[in-house]
Amino acid sequence: MRLIIEVKFLRSTVRFADLIEEIAADNSLYFKTGSEYRNKYEQLVVFVWDDSGRTQEYAKFKQGANQLSHVSGTVIMSRPGMMQTA
Repeated sequence: MRLIIEVKFLRSTVRFADLIEEIAADNSLYFKTGSEYRNKYEQLVVFVWDDSGRTQEYAKFKQGANQLSHVSGTVIMSRPGMMQTA
């Protein structure tokens, strides 16, 4: 599949914009010329566990993340509302 799956845990103190910056930084390392990953992988899928339950921001986050090169999709899983936080 030549696919990297990037998994992120989003805490309530982290902004979605900061998460996109983290993914962009990782993305540039994975796919830069000379990287050990460059010739092994072609795509990146982002999986986010949203511990804050900020579902209203998902569309904007997905739009921003999917614009990054090599990102072929994003999946966000929200913490269930009844689940207690630590």
